[in-house]
Amino acid sequence: MHSWKQLQYATARLRHSLLVLLLFMTKFTLFGFVVSDSSPGQLSLDINLRDIGRRFDGVGALSGGGGTSRLLYDYSEPQRSDILDRLFDTTKGGALHTLKVEIGGDAQSTEATEPSHMHTREDENFERGYEWWLMKEAKKRNPKIQLYGLSWGAPGWVGNGTFYSNDNIMYHIKWLEGARRVHNLTIDFMGIWNESPFSSDWIIQLRRALDTQGFADVKIVASDENGWPVCDAMMNNGSMMDAVSVVGSHYPVRDPSEKPTAMPPSCMVINEKYDKPMWTSEGWDLNCFNNYNGGLNLATAINRNFVLQNQTAMIVWNLIYSWYSILPFAKPVAGTVGGTGHGLMSATEPWSGHYVVQPPLYMVMHTTQFTEAGCHYVKNAAVADHGWVDAQSKTASVVTFLCDGWFSIVIESGGTSLLCPKSGEDVADTAQRKQAFDSDSVVNATTFRLLNIPVNSTGPVTALRMFQSCSTDVLFQKLPDVPVGDDGTFDVVVRRGCVLTLTSHPTKGNTFPQANVPSSRSFPTQYFDDFESYQDQQTVKYLTDESGSFNAAPLPPTLRPPTGSDTANHQALEQVVTVPPIPGHWWSNGEPFSILGNSQNWTDQSVTVRAAIDGASDLSIAPPNVPSSVFVRVCGRISTFQPHGQPPQGYCLVVDSALRWFLVAGGTAGPANRDVMRVLKQGKVPDTPNQPSLAHGLAWLVLRLDITGTTVQGFVNGVAVGHVDDSTFHTGMAAIGCGWHKAFFDDLNITATECDTAQ
Repeated sequence: MHSWKQLQYATARLRHSLLVLLLFMTKFTLFGFVVSDSSPGQLSLDINLRDIGRRFDGVGALSGGGGTSRLLYDYSEPQRSDILDRLFDTTKGGALHTLKVEIGGDAQSTEATEPSHMHTREDENFERGYEWWLMKEAKKRNPKIQLYGLSWGAPGWVGNGTFYSNDNIMYHIKWLEGARRVHNLTIDFMGIWNESPFSSDWIIQLRRALDTQGFADVKIVASDENGWPVCDAMMNNGSMMDAVSVVGSHYPVRDPSEKPTAMPPSCMVINEKYDKPMWTSEGWDLNCFNNYNGGLNLATAINRNFVLQNQTAMIVWNLIYSWYSILPFAKPVAGTVGGTGHGLMSATEPWSGHYVVQPPLYMVMHTTQFTEAGCHYVKNAAVADHGWVDAQSKTASVVTFLCDGWFSIVIESGGTSLLCPKSGEDVADTAQRKQAFDSDSVVNATTFRLLNIPVNSTGPVTALRMFQSCSTDVLFQKLPDVPVGDDGTFDVVVRRGCVLTLTSHPTKGNTFPQANVPSSRSFPTQYFDDFESYQDQQTVKYLTDESGSFNAAPLPPTLRPPTGSDTANHQALEQVVTVPPIPGHWWSNGEPFSILGNSQNWTDQSVTVRAAIDGASDLSIAPPNVPSSVFVRVCGRISTFQPHGQPPQGYCLVVDSALRWFLVAGGTAGPANRDVMRVLKQGKVPDTPNQPSLAHGLAWLVLRLDITGTTVQGFVNGVAVGHVDDSTFHTGMAAIGCGWHKAFFDDLNITATECDTAQ
């Protein structure tokens, strides 16, 4: 029960004048919805604090979909804790109410793959990856934070490639068991299958399994798709209605220049009659970057989700821009190391420790720092003009939250113009649009009147604390307190394109002092890793898996140095996925590879790795002009990432199980999760005194790829095997990879040259 329903409502009325920049004069009061003309161009707008509405379920963010927090995991202290504090701390940081994470399934899910807790039916490991770690770190900083898991894909063994199967019910239950038993984490919400058609029968079966396996408190969110397709299914199936606790849609409110995705009548009935909340279970316009306009777009969505569609929660994709800039939803920018991306803040340089707190995080804080999940909205009909400061033009919205002992008001004036560039536009266009937007701003005063003001936890409300964000230079700025007059009125000034929070809470609204953030620095041009410093199954530094799953692992005895040798090499990097995973409906899997390095301006480079194929292969079926399905590779100058299962877009030296070498340049996706590589040159690996035999697997090869200017040269076991002249790729990263089989990689060594600016 909400304690505000039991509070004595004071007759104290507040008076004050403070300027609020908006498009016109407006008056607000706190008692029933009243609009009255007090003078030409003026409105009187009330906020009735007695008219309590739906439970506020919070604002959260998503890690995954996929690999979005990948580089964050590699940061050293104290920077890693500093970043986590800024995201999750409830008093000075992002104070997020919910953390949603990807349930790793070994499948490509946007920026990368995330490792499964069950690579095979017999395998169980609940330490892989970084989502477990991230959930625990979030809980340390906010014990009340809600946790939410969702699958993007699943290992290929699940249901023999069928997602909606009994295997996958078990697979999800195992994930919940691992969270509880190994990490002492309680998962609050579970989704179905990201942006893929749902199965009512499977959802009902999952609900029954949760109830019988000790997870009755886990609420199902459905269906994590664009639009609201699950509502009709719930209305037509009583068991489905009982199974689903929350209706979750993706990106229903995108940009203030666009209409929201229409909500069908069935959703409204479910919301009002059956008391099922509506959420943006993934949101924030994907055209946005983490600049001021991107943050303002996010602020408008948080408010207008409720004003337009009575939604009570929003999960932001994504938590943090922490991946390489050649990957989706980011882009290289000349003169920078990490480029620009889509996240609440940026952490793309674990090797330097550099990170940036950016406008979207402050915009979220305008709501999260002054509320908690479990507060209640004041009904739209009781706030200003049905949630609008200006009901006709709808350029500014206002929402009010009633919490346990305080209330908070959030106003955004994001307008109705396009805030974020559409796909293909230059990021600089956003700044130009913002400048034009500001030049048209009109400064006016707005008066709000609060009605039925409850007694605050510290006594009668006589003033409101106020915070504003209006530009990159004015973020979460504390302004003088706003006195509340005897008649309940207070005046504020809101410029168009700003966000403003007013609260009766006496202490909320703080930020961390400026940290000593290390300077930005490019990825080292000399890099080596022998993988001896990691624990078994640990994610290794800087490598980002784009297909398959690579982790540290002990070497089998046949690959270890002889007893008594000077080399104590007992661990390497292992690729473990042998069956292509079940992909999402919008992202497929190519053959395994993992990237690292300078995503902006590496030019000439030499990349060396020892590699061993684990497993026998039938050499008689090797195709004549392309690598067989059993191979290892080393790559360089990967300048772009192409989704939908395409191979590394750079140069690679490939050696297959028939001991043939291939120099390749990019390629396309092929059938059966195979790469179609563009072969530039090929040949047979020359005989050497220690020639390995791959017929039974487990033999080391040393692969080296040198790229100088337009010359691409390959070496196998120290012997030059061929070279070509090609000018397709000019700059980019390094990579290692293999086919859909187990393989080991060791002693990764990179020497690279940087150009002066990003290409």
